Amino acid sequence: MTTTAAALVPGAPQIHPECEGNLIYDWEIGNEAATDAAIANAAHVTKLDITNNRLVPNPMEPRAAVADYDEAEEHFTLWTTSQNPHTARLVLSAFHNIAPEHKLRVIAPDVGGGFGSKIYVYPEEVACLWAAKKTGRPVKWVSDRTEAFHTDAHGRDHETTAEVAFDADNWITGFRVNTTANFGAYMSLFSSAVPT
Repeated sequence: MTTTAAALVPGAPQIHPECEGNLIYDWEIGNEAATDAAIANAAHVTKLDITNNRLVPNPMEPRAAVADYDEAEEHFTLWTTSQNPHTARLVLSAFHNIAPEHKLRVIAPDVGGGFGSKIYVYPEEVACLWAAKKTGRPVKWVSDRTEAFHTDAHGRDHETTAEVAFDADNWITGFRVNTTANFGAYMSLFSSAVPT
């Protein structure tokens, strides 16, 4: 399957048995009846189909991590190329159970751009923290460019139809957006937040 539309066609190869029809969720917000009425009664409706192409992020500096564990204080320190160190600390504590937040320090030095790909917490950071505690030594990991293309969170690949309803004075009275977003075979931590 090369497109999201092809993956959603009935009878398309099933990626995961628990995700029937390859649709992971159908999400909506707003007042559907009021929006339908505004569009039906509009003096003018503008409709636009938008393709937001899939992209592979390509930051100047690939992802990297250095983890250290202080056994005496039972405290972890992670230096990482994160765009969001505060969220990384929360996620490493709450979802990966590395340590309570007060026993985990995440430092993000000047790492240049990330194009959104460095917002996530990746398995390599978790592995570095685990290995630092296991070995009693600091552990360093650096991605190479090929590995980054394979493992860093890709973005976009959205097909969107937007409709805007206007009254006779050109005031917007309604707005509807329908997006089909490609998450790939495996969702990353914040991937559902982008199209919603």
